[in-house]
Amino acid sequence: METLIQIFSQNKILWLILLALIILTFFVMTKAGKAVKKNNEEKEALIKRLDHLKMLRENYATLSEEKIKNDMSDMLLEGVASNIQLTIEKGEDMNEAFEELSDNKKMIYALNYFILDAKESVRSFFTDYSKPLTPYVVMATDKFADEKSKELVRKMYDIFDEENEEVSFFESEVAKIDEELKTNLDFENMIKTANEFIRENATEFI
Repeated sequence: METLIQIFSQNKILWLILLALIILTFFVMTKAGKAVKKNNEEKEALIKRLDHLKMLRENYATLSEEKIKNDMSDMLLEGVASNIQLTIEKGEDMNEAFEELSDNKKMIYALNYFILDAKESVRSFFTDYSKPLTPYVVMATDKFADEKSKELVRKMYDIFDEENEEVSFFESEVAKIDEELKTNLDFENMIKTANEFIRENATEFI
């Protein structure tokens, strides 16, 4: 041990290397700890989300006019969308099953997807999804969003509509619209007004 100490005391470079290794080890361990924590948090969030979806499917598997009208919870939109999902899943072809739905059911179903997936970025939503779902998002925002948000969502839809050859855009424009939507879109109010609409039109969602 004394020999090792003597070697390090006589060679400053070795001390620097040892110090660097200690710092690197600490850095790696810290990063690993954060990664494990983040991974655990993501797992917990996923489990929580799956439990929530299971609860929705169980509680909203069957609907009646009375049940819908008496449901004053914030989960009504999600619950009705879950019920619609069950209807779609029962069809042999899910796209055909979706097309057979009424426009209001399509709108509510699309709105629920939009609220779940577009909070971080509306642009990402329109990148990930396309027709037949996206036109009903426009229909939903026309009905439940403020005037400025309606206009911005329609612009974003037109930009990502592959069948619309008349629209051209710059990357900076898309980024600007996305940022404006983050500021303007009031998801909580959209949920509230959508829930009111569902209660007022309960018979359409049975």
